Amino acid sequence: MNQMEKTEKKPNIFLRILDNADAVVAAIIMAAIFIDVVLQVLTRILPVNAFSWTGELGEILLGGLIWIGLSPAVKTNGHIGFDLFVSRLTPRWKKIFGILNLNLFSVCLALLGYLTWGLMQSYIRFKYKMPILGLSMWWVRLPILIGCILGIVRIIIKEYRVITDRERMYERSVSLE
Repeated sequence: MNQMEKTEKKPNIFLRILDNADAVVAAIIMAAIFIDVVLQVLTRILPVNAFSWTGELGEILLGGLIWIGLSPAVKTNGHIGFDLFVSRLTPRWKKIFGILNLNLFSVCLALLGYLTWGLMQSYIRFKYKMPILGLSMWWVRLPILIGCILGIVRIIIKEYRVITDRERMYERSVSLE
């Protein structure tokens, strides 16, 4: 065993849970979407009454998948970016632009989270509910808030890794470890 293997630290328990939790939740949501779509199709084809609630449930699940999926997208640099110009810069400038990009992204997520929280409060105040399921709209918009929070946490972790040179920005291979 060489010196590098001895000094290499495993990620702490929080990071290991975060790395696995969003993947597990996304897989569960994908399975639920599959079941929802199958139910919707089958109840429309078969000579039974269609389940009217499958459309609303699909909307909730799809929103949840998108917003929970934000966290792994930040981790793998899978989010939308315009890096054609930045990818041609030196590693130092890539790092500077990368940190700037991460900070702007976190400000956008914080603002979106704040506005979503206000919207959720109005749903509670005015008792908005989904027409068929009768579920409070507060629950329907909760994945947006969770996605914003998880995205900001991922951005903070990524910034730390970029600043400490454990990860490079705008590179094909994401992790140096």
